[in-house]
Amino acid sequence: MRLGAVVTIAPRDHRSPIAEISHHIRNGRVVSLDLSHMDERDVIRLVDFCSGLISGVSGWIFRVSDSVLLLTPGPTADSP
Repeated sequence: MRLGAVVTIAPRDHRSPIAEISHHIRNGRVVSLDLSHMDERDVIRLVDFCSGLISGVSGWIFRVSDSVLLLTPGPTADSP
């Protein structure tokens, strides 16, 4: 797997970053998701969405800290 630059997203609600996160993951980019500006209910909803997205592309989610997740895309066609 080739990992390019990390895209950092710091949303304030669960709806606004969905398209951006999906776009970056589908294009093989790693996304750092800073959840520190969100309330607990929105965090739960966004993490649930990201879990489904990452599962669908055979990627991984890593917990970097209490409020930061790292979303990695699955293998791509050009992976060795």
